Amino acid sequence: MNKIKFKSDEDYAVFFAPLLSSLAQIANDYGYHDKGDIFTNCLGETIMCVDGYDVRIRSDVSLTFVKEVGITIRRFKNKGVQLFHGGFVVTHKQIKMLAEMEQQPS
Repeated sequence: MNKIKFKSDEDYAVFFAPLLSSLAQIANDYGYHDKGDIFTNCLGETIMCVDGYDVRIRSDVSLTFVKEVGITIRRFKNKGVQLFHGGFVVTHKQIKMLAEMEQQPS
């Protein structure tokens, strides 16, 4: 994975601000709270950590949430994205499969 080089923490924050804003909106829609690049549930437990395009999500969050986060980070950058759910990497194909499964009638 190619890491983007930043001259300062401020440059990093400015670059990823739109992504964090989008992730905060998704998290808030699901009842989670954001504190910078850490997202927590109502008990204060961390459910998601964001480090650039490396996003780690706890295994007990819904797959719909994982799909929405995955689609959002891939809209920002298709290559070099790492989405981890419960310790496993969620691939672009898995995100696509989750989206397709959700669109199928029950």
